[in-house]
Amino acid sequence: MLKPIKREEHPMWSHINASLEEKIKTLKNNPFRFYVAENVWVPRQNRIGILDRYLEEAIYDENYELCRTIHELKLFLSAVYDKENSYYKILLFTTFETINELEIKFFLIKSENSFKVYSEVNDSNELYDHKVSIECIERLSVTEINELLIKLFRYNDLFYGYPIYVSNGLLDFDDYQIIFNQLSKIDKVI
Repeated sequence: MLKPIKREEHPMWSHINASLEEKIKTLKNNPFRFYVAENVWVPRQNRIGILDRYLEEAIYDENYELCRTIHELKLFLSAVYDKENSYYKILLFTTFETINELEIKFFLIKSENSFKVYSEVNDSNELYDHKVSIECIERLSVTEINELLIKLFRYNDLFYGYPIYVSNGLLDFDDYQIIFNQLSKIDKVI
């Protein structure tokens, strides 16, 4: 016999009662349902309006890092669901490589029906294609992007070791730590 779900265990309550930062983190994971009120959820392709409201909140709170994340999340979701426009450039995060004093920005760029990872060094406006990509599907989330970056950093020699996190884009410091914690585990096994 199935047990009924307790009211507080339903994901709806964690969405509704979450802080603004927690709501954005949930939306980055692109769940099938995102609850905005009791028994009211918004499907994936209709979340830009909610993000506009959350952006206003973040601006009011003067949380500019969260503003940048929300802006990039809006671009990301637009790219995923926009079937007519094939080009989007989404900032993932900015890093710094100390030996050569290089600021490196990593981007996710939509071209046709896939996303590719590119980087730009010291605001040069020249993009380097890292030759890793992922298909643009409706359920795409930050988790898959993190896995793509793990693959990138694992199999491509980027300058001298792993870069140092500087600032967020779609991905924040927590995502950055997830990527490099996974890489550290892989390196220990080898």
